[in-house]
Amino acid sequence: MFNKKNKSRDKKIMTLIMCQIEKLLNEMYDDGKDLSKIKLKKFQKTHHIDCHCQLCNFAKIKKDPSLRGLIEDGFKIYLDGSK
Repeated sequence: MFNKKNKSRDKKIMTLIMCQIEKLLNEMYDDGKDLSKIKLKKFQKTHHIDCHCQLCNFAKIKKDPSLRGLIEDGFKIYLDGSK
């Protein structure tokens, strides 16, 4: 999942992820939602396939779409199995 060479970076990322999830769950709990049937799904959005910025051109040359710039990342929460 993460690059194994940089363990301190992985710890920072996991800390940020856990804080983000905890904040979402606390907000949902405060709103009175039932959290017993919760499902989390990680999502990431990168630049559009037609983007011609420097990062996207480099990703196209290297033929590696994962090199496109990250626009947004986070978690979606689903309750009762609904998507």
